[in-house]
Amino acid sequence: MHRPERGGNGCLYALAAVGVVLVLFGFLIEKVLLGPDVGPAPVLTFDEVYPEPFDEPKVELPPPDFVPEPQPVEASETVRLLWHAEADDRTPCTIVLEVERVRGGIGPMRARLSCAGDVRFEGPVQGELRETPEAAGSYAYRASLDAAEAGVSFSLRSSTQSATLRDASGVRAFHVEDLSVPRRGAPFAASNAGREAAVRERLRLLAVPTRTDGDPPAAVLAAFRDRRAPPSESACELTGATVISASYPCRLILRCGGETIYGASSTGYNRCVVHDGEIVSAEDTGTTIENADPRLRLDVARDELVISDDDGTSTWSATFALSEDPRCALAGRWEGSAVDAEGTAFRWRIGDFGAEAPWTGRIAWTSATYDGLDETVVATPDCRRGRVALTTQAVSDERLGSGRYELWFGPGFGSLVGAWEGQEVIPGELWGTRR
Repeated sequence: MHRPERGGNGCLYALAAVGVVLVLFGFLIEKVLLGPDVGPAPVLTFDEVYPEPFDEPKVELPPPDFVPEPQPVEASETVRLLWHAEADDRTPCTIVLEVERVRGGIGPMRARLSCAGDVRFEGPVQGELRETPEAAGSYAYRASLDAAEAGVSFSLRSSTQSATLRDASGVRAFHVEDLSVPRRGAPFAASNAGREAAVRERLRLLAVPTRTDGDPPAAVLAAFRDRRAPPSESACELTGATVISASYPCRLILRCGGETIYGASSTGYNRCVVHDGEIVSAEDTGTTIENADPRLRLDVARDELVISDDDGTSTWSATFALSEDPRCALAGRWEGSAVDAEGTAFRWRIGDFGAEAPWTGRIAWTSATYDGLDETVVATPDCRRGRVALTTQAVSDERLGSGRYELWFGPGFGSLVGAWEGQEVIPGELWGTRR
């Protein structure tokens, strides 16, 4: 991690965590509507959503808006929001959204879609962001964005887990995770400060089919056939997180071989049982005919998941054993990009991690001003939540400092995004993929 320049133009930034812990039954959702890159200032609006006694929605209905006075557009800092994504051929991807924070709100936005180091799209976007508290001092975002210029169009709808890119080579579809990875710091909306979600810890578990009955989807059958082999392209993965809704505390998504079995499009919302911020169990008794997705029964303590359905043409069920994914490791080679709070861009490469503990490896940093600076780090994986913490152990040059990284794995543990901070370093964000 890069140190501030001594006596130069650098200045030390620190990420401040908000420490007030309030467990709420329902919490305020912030919706940020963006205007054009030039012209009138963006408008910040507030949505309030209250719990209602209705079944899982097939679509999400926007609540009424209250529109305050427009805020003056005066850029104060650039904030980067990070999403995991995956191309339709299963290539791991990342989406970086740069948001200009202005006094009282947010300004222009710019998105970058990269897959295995190849930038597929980069340019200004317009649309809306919705912010939700997660754990204390951290916030996640849902995005609905569009861009169209010079024969290229890009559309992102993270609530339906989809993005589309149209250019001279054709139309390409991408799976995008609903929420950005957690961002620490001050919220975009001051009313979210100090708030917490009911679900404060995410889930990312390997789901191995142990039994199938009837006529399950082909992707489930493929995972069942490969159940005794190491996780591969056909493997199933269960994810769970908080939601942008006061009616449902969590959203669960099961994907097998890149196909969404439960939680497709705008479904997957569940009144799960939560203990100390963690999903304990969940049950969805409606079939696809009744609420647009299959039945689900989840017992995290027993590491068991059952999915079943009767869609009018076929009846089936599948039982899955849940476990930490052995792909939750930094073994192999990882490469990507990074930007610190001063706007300095880097390339990085992670290597030398073994497949087993002790988890010690190396990050090699390259920028426009230096090359080949190494940082030795110790990793602390948290595989059930799909994240890993890295702590600096040694640096090869005084231009690097000691700090801590909080990084999150993506689908199939093929992408890695997150942020770093520390008293000796300029904080920043990084994103990349396994090679």
